[in-house]
Amino acid sequence: MAVDSSLENFTQAQLEESTRLFRTLLNSKDTRETMLRAIKKATGSVIPEIDAADSVRGDIAVERAERQKLEARIQEKDILERLEKQRAKAMTDNGLSESDMPEVEKLMTAKEDAIPSYSAAAKVYKASKQIAQPTTHQLQPKTWDMPEKDVWAPGIGNRLALNKIALEQAYKAANEFRGNAGKAQ
Repeated sequence: MAVDSSLENFTQAQLEESTRLFRTLLNSKDTRETMLRAIKKATGSVIPEIDAADSVRGDIAVERAERQKLEARIQEKDILERLEKQRAKAMTDNGLSESDMPEVEKLMTAKEDAIPSYSAAAKVYKASKQIAQPTTHQLQPKTWDMPEKDVWAPGIGNRLALNKIALEQAYKAANEFRGNAGKAQ
């Protein structure tokens, strides 16, 4: 169905209804801007209300972009200051020098198992540089005494006898364990 765009074929009532609808749309705050934009687009007319709104929106967009850049710079500065404070505190707390810090930062940026804070990375670095203290068993040779010499003495030098004694002792221990099962110690 073709729409006739000319008003010549409209009746007086249709023209009045069309005018009433146009005024309603033009006077409604929800549809006014859309209607004015449609008129501007269709006719190329200068409509100060729309032109001023577009100008203000353009100015606001420029201002918003500048404000966002400024906020990003301020945020970056805050982050860098906070990181520098954390770095200095990690150095002081762990007794590290400036020359140690690149190694600490390598721990923080490792591809696998990165350590996310200066404090933790400094502790790991410091621990990795410490020499392990020897334990007492490393300083003394291990010695073994044969338990219950009278039980094991017949097996010394005779492997089969030792195996037999060991098996008997294992059964004896297992039976003692079963006998004590359920008893409070």
